[in-house]
Amino acid sequence: MILREPNSFFSFILASKSPRRADLLREHGYHFKVRVSQAVEHMPCSRTVREKVIENARMKGEDVIAELSDQELHTEKPLVLCAADTLVVLGDQVYGKPTSYSEAKRMLNELAEKPHLVMTGLFLKLLNGGLEYGGVAETEVTLVKMSDSEMEALFYKSNPLDKAAGYGFQDAPEIVSNLKGSKTNVIGLPMELLHKVLRSWITDMG
Repeated sequence: MILREPNSFFSFILASKSPRRADLLREHGYHFKVRVSQAVEHMPCSRTVREKVIENARMKGEDVIAELSDQELHTEKPLVLCAADTLVVLGDQVYGKPTSYSEAKRMLNELAEKPHLVMTGLFLKLLNGGLEYGGVAETEVTLVKMSDSEMEALFYKSNPLDKAAGYGFQDAPEIVSNLKGSKTNVIGLPMELLHKVLRSWITDMG
């Protein structure tokens, strides 16, 4: 039996402008097109965050699907659309992308030395086959305590305004003192979950 890997079996559309998600796909051997969603993300309360990150990812994905041309939908390989939404949760507080550097500092101070969850909603849809998946990956992260000057140095090399809670593991792994779970999930796209789903689809498709 020939093992068929998702990165060669499927054609791929990434419904995200995130360079980190694109980098993860490239690092895992995917060739893909980027189509940016115009959908507006909704901030949930802590009780509904798991449902909301899936809903946000689905909303982004369906927004892009609606804009695809017939030509884009006709591919030699099975065509998968991927969308994702990442939020950070500490207790009852949900952290999205900060709107200012001062808000990013506040978020990092609140999260420092407190284990919190990074949740990514993943939406996958086989556009010429009918299969669909919506789920969540969770990783527990603890950050170090940083001074104002250390945060400013962090912001100089890594823009906090395009990242949930203002930090990116891939840009500054030294600020993470402990991580339990998927590292790629913290970066923005849980590759282990994505591969698991796509491999199951390959099996189902024979």
